[in-house]
Amino acid sequence: MAWDWQQVVAVACVAGAVYLLCLRVRRWWKSAAEGGCGSGCSTCSAKDALTQLERKPLVTLDLRQPEKSDGRQNR
Repeated sequence: MAWDWQQVVAVACVAGAVYLLCLRVRRWWKSAAEGGCGSGCSTCSAKDALTQLERKPLVTLDLRQPEKSDGRQNR
């Protein structure tokens, strides 16, 4: 079987992606076993340590159209 350069590049990309996925799973598994952040524990004190400025603000969008003076919506 002769390998084309495109097949070699594709196999290298897949191998790299699998390697990175394995590293992330290993890191997640290790942090979950140690009980560190990222373990999903509801009693984690790291959630409470964030100050109000460090938290992301909640943003809401108002998608209503402004009403005319007679109470009808613009169309």
